[in-house]
Amino acid sequence: NSQTVTTYKDGRKTENGSSTYEKWLRDSSYDSKGVVSDVYKYSSWTSSYSKNYFKGGYSWTESLSGSDSESTTKRAVYTSSSSSWSWTRSGTVWDDGRNSWSESWSKSSWKDGKYLPSESESKRGGFDPKKTGQTNDLPKFGDVPRLTKAPKKQVPPELNKKPKPSKDILLIPTVIIKDKDRQFKDVFFDENGKDDLANNPPKPKGGSNPPPLLPPDIDDKDLKKCYDILKRIEEVLYQGFINGQGQPEKSLRKREQDMLDDNNTNRLYQAHIATQQQRPEAENRNMSEGKGTWAGHQERYRRVRDRLNQLLKEWRKSGCNDGDLIALGSRAQDLMDQAEEYAVKEPPAQPLPPSQPNQLLQQAFALGAKLKDGILIVAEGTSKLVIAILIGIAVVLSIPFQILPKV
Repeated sequence: NSQTVTTYKDGRKTENGSSTYEKWLRDSSYDSKGVVSDVYKYSSWTSSYSKNYFKGGYSWTESLSGSDSESTTKRAVYTSSSSSWSWTRSGTVWDDGRNSWSESWSKSSWKDGKYLPSESESKRGGFDPKKTGQTNDLPKFGDVPRLTKAPKKQVPPELNKKPKPSKDILLIPTVIIKDKDRQFKDVFFDENGKDDLANNPPKPKGGSNPPPLLPPDIDDKDLKKCYDILKRIEEVLYQGFINGQGQPEKSLRKREQDMLDDNNTNRLYQAHIATQQQRPEAENRNMSEGKGTWAGHQERYRRVRDRLNQLLKEWRKSGCNDGDLIALGSRAQDLMDQAEEYAVKEPPAQPLPPSQPNQLLQQAFALGAKLKDGILIVAEGTSKLVIAILIGIAVVLSIPFQILPKV
């Protein structure tokens, strides 16, 4: 279980939490001739939520997902099956009374190495008080799913100990934290009443983002305007920001690094290559589990890059120039150099080679398995015990498993 609540100096509040449950079962029986039956089962269930305010409203997201798999060997007969599902609902409410929401559900299954037809359903709605003939059907946070095929499976009550959201998280903040508030003085202000976080920013850890841009130490209205634009450029490049839909957005550098590290994480690129070879199973699985696709991550990179170019255009249109960069210090010039580089930089075409092969995959390879197009494969005739171990590895890594006939 995990839960994080962040309260900002201006009174805004964000909250997110998640809870994950997993269960493994292995049941084997033997007689004088060897293994009579061997059953391996795995189940997982995850719930998560996030809520945050933005200028003019608030938004929330809640999701449930789960997976089940089973492999059975009885004498010379081997069978395996797996299924996974996910449900997501999100909504945005504006201060002027408008709202929009969407809800979706999907399920994918495979049996004995072959994918079965997938299932999905979605629903959306919205309300605008300025328009007539509409019904305000905005679901409340925590309401039961409205879809006919929404997930019904639940974790046993004694094991479901997920953190409960705050009751007041969606109430409009009424207290704005000021310099004199003793509760936050030791955190945000130094002994002279100055902003301690701005004057003494935390130092980056081992190879992470560079030191943040500091505000100008002279009172100049035009320079302050240029600083504000450059600060937003810094957020897009390094720190992340809130997008136009009020959702947290990863920085451009973070998106680039995630794609370069893909071979060590989600392996979306392998699924992308398999899809181009008319084998979309792995990519369909990634989409059903909410991991997305390689092409989708490239598109998100380009969207964040477009935001960067918008800010650079605003910088020039506002009359900001090299003189302002000099006045703002060397960090400002470095930041602008990076911004101009990434303004035309394309997303990675492919990830870097794996830096440290997964230990479970190495164990699978040592047992004679291979990883091809995102699928763990082994040749027909492999011993039942090895097959049972490989199925367990495939389940833990959430990758399909297939037995190929001998050529």
